[in-house]
Amino acid sequence: MFRLASSLASKVRLPNSTIRLVPARFCWRRNFLSQNIKFCGPLIAHPANQLIQSPKLAENHTCDLDEDGLRYLSIMRQAMFIEGRKVLGSGVDAMDLKSGIYMALDAINKHLKCRARMVNTFEEISQVGTAASGVRKIGELIAEAMEGVGKGGFCIVSEKKNCNIELELMHAMKLNWGNILHIYPDEKFRTIVFKNPNVLIHENKISNKNVVKHILGPNAYKRPLLIITEGVEMEVAGSLVLSPACCQSEICVIKPLEFEENWKGIIQDLAIFTGGRVVTGESDFIFLPTMLGSCKEAVVSGSEMMIRGSSGGHARIRSRCEQLRSAIKLSTSDYERKLLEERLMKLSAKVATLKVGGATRTEVHKRSKRVHIALNAVKAAVEEGILPGGGVALLHASKELDKLQMSSTGEKIGVQLLQHVLKMPVYTIASAAGFEGSVVVRKLLEHDNPDIGFDPVRGEYVDAVECGLVDPLKLIKIILDDVTSYFLAELLVPLQDSRVT
Repeated sequence: MFRLASSLASKVRLPNSTIRLVPARFCWRRNFLSQNIKFCGPLIAHPANQLIQSPKLAENHTCDLDEDGLRYLSIMRQAMFIEGRKVLGSGVDAMDLKSGIYMALDAINKHLKCRARMVNTFEEISQVGTAASGVRKIGELIAEAMEGVGKGGFCIVSEKKNCNIELELMHAMKLNWGNILHIYPDEKFRTIVFKNPNVLIHENKISNKNVVKHILGPNAYKRPLLIITEGVEMEVAGSLVLSPACCQSEICVIKPLEFEENWKGIIQDLAIFTGGRVVTGESDFIFLPTMLGSCKEAVVSGSEMMIRGSSGGHARIRSRCEQLRSAIKLSTSDYERKLLEERLMKLSAKVATLKVGGATRTEVHKRSKRVHIALNAVKAAVEEGILPGGGVALLHASKELDKLQMSSTGEKIGVQLLQHVLKMPVYTIASAAGFEGSVVVRKLLEHDNPDIGFDPVRGEYVDAVECGLVDPLKLIKIILDDVTSYFLAELLVPLQDSRVT
C-alpha cells in the first residue's frame, strides 16, 4: 500500500512546472537522479536531511570524489555548522566550546594514527588506487608506477589523443629553480613545456650578449633553448628580448636558488644527465656543439623545473651515482652527507607519466581528474597509512570520545558536537541509499570489529578493508582539521567579536 501511494505521489506535477514531487522517503529505489527533484512532506529533524534536501550535493559527496579525494567534507561541514549554530544560540561559553573541540580532535587524531595500516605491497597500493578511482586498471597502473619510480621518484598525469591509459617510465631531475626570463611565442601559459630542447649550463653570470647568439646560430627557429645560469646582465637580457632571431625562438633562462649551497655540484650532475658540459668562462668564447646538452622534455614554471628523458647515457649516470655513494661513505660531516644524499636522490630519480586518453575532450578531462584523485590518494596512503573507508573509521573513533574527562559543560558540549559530526558520513550514505541511517549507525557501533562497514549497494555489513573500501589517514586528518577550522572561522570567531563590541 505504501509503495502504491508513493508511486501515485511521484506522478503528481504542479501546473506549468516540470518539477516532480516525491515523498521524503525513497527507500524502494536505489538509483535516482537528483536533477529536477523537489522534496516535500515531513522530514526527520536531523542535519543530514537538510543536506539531502539538495540531493545533487549529497550524491556528489557520498558517491563521487572531489578534487582532493575528500569524500565527506561537505557533509561534515554542514553538520558542524548547523549543530554548532544551535549550540552557540543556547548561550554556551565559546571558549569552553573551542577547548572541548580541540580536546576531541587531538584524541581522534591519536586514535586514528594508532589504527592506521601502512601500505607497502603492490596489491595494497592497487587496492587504494582502485578504491579512489573506481577503476581496477587505474589502480594497477598507479601501483606499477609507484613500484617503478621508488621512494625518490614521482608520478605525473598527462593527456594524449588516443583512447587508452598508458604508463611511461623515464629518468628525470626535478629542481626548485624557476625561470627569470623566458621568450615564448604563446605567453598565456604560466608553465612552459619544451619538447626536445637544447640545454646550456653556464656556471657564471652571463654578461656577454654574443654567447646566446653564437649558440642559437643555425639552430634558431628549430629547437628550444634552456639556459641554466647564475644570472643574466640587464644588457644581455635586453638584447635577447629585442633580437629578431631570439624573439622567434623559444628561450628560457633558469637561475638556481641563491641560498642553495650545493648548486654548483647540482649543475655538474645536470650536465652529465643532459649529456652536455658546464661552461665556466666567457672571454674568447668559442661555441662547440658538445657544450650543449639535451633532453626529451623540460617543464618550467616560476618556482620549479623538471627535466625528463636524459641524453647523457645510462652508463655515465650510473657512474656518477656510484661516485656520490662513495663520497657519502667517506664523508665525516653530517651536513655534507645530507647534501650529497640530496644530489644522489635527484640524479637517480625516475618519473612515471600516466598518459590518459579518451574519445572526446570531455572524456579525457574526466579520466584525467579520476587518475589525479587516485594518485593523490595513493601518495597519502603510502605516506601515513590507510583506514577503513565509508566513514567507518570516523564512526568508531567517536566512541573514543566517551573516555575523555571534561572540566566544564562547554567542553562537554564541544566534544559531543564533534562526536555527532563524526557519525554523519555513515548516516548520510545509508540514508541516501534508502536505508535508515540511525539504525545503520547503531548497528555498526555495536560491532566489536572496527573494520566492519555498511555496503549501501547490497545492503549488507561487510569488512571494509577486505572489500577495498579504504581511506588514507592523511586525507581524513585534513578533513577533520578543515571542518573544525571552518566552524571556528564561520561561527565562533564572529560571535566572539560581536560580544566584545
